[in-house]
Amino acid sequence: MLRVQQLRKTFQHHEEAPAFSLTINELILERGQEMVIMGHSGAGKTTLFHLLAGIVAPDSGIITLNNTDIVALGEAQRDRFRAQHIGCIYQTFNLLAGFTALQNVLLAQHFAGRSDRNHRDRAHALLQRLGLQNKIHRYPHELSVGEQQRVAVARALANTPSLLLADEPTASVDANNAEQVINELRTLAQEHDTMLILITHDRYVAEMFPVITEFSSLTR
Repeated sequence: MLRVQQLRKTFQHHEEAPAFSLTINELILERGQEMVIMGHSGAGKTTLFHLLAGIVAPDSGIITLNNTDIVALGEAQRDRFRAQHIGCIYQTFNLLAGFTALQNVLLAQHFAGRSDRNHRDRAHALLQRLGLQNKIHRYPHELSVGEQQRVAVARALANTPSLLLADEPTASVDANNAEQVINELRTLAQEHDTMLILITHDRYVAEMFPVITEFSSLTR
């Protein structure tokens, strides 16, 4: 289960802008559930993504995943916990340019302390499942945007996470590819009872889900 309570973070989009406080009273997600959060650009959706992933710490509040209070962990502990339990798909994919598609996925497993043969086989299987069987030894600059995106999906799922976070995962692709990516994400998450939170400002993407949560309804 993911449970967020009384979460608060003050941030600025840039130095000249006024400070903005993000407050989430409560957010609960059970194993296997999915949530799409929709809101306009600049509302704080990416900040919420970073908080849930343990990339940044809140000013106050609780984020509990699998009975672990992420907020109470030190930075190194949060990094390890994220590697083992949370899959992240970023807007810009964040693939390492000097690593092949396969190596990018294997690196995620390495950081989670999972680098045995079974996990290497899983990396291969995920890339094949996502239609990249002939591209596993290609570098990011040798891949199309859609292919880079699928590598990012494979990397996020490499450690069979309890929680999968996706921040505007379709921002760089057209509508047809967007639908394919969302369907793949939902299917792969459902197969492992993984909680899925997808953040978007694109109503076309949001309407692929049965329930849409408006970002403003989470905040106060």
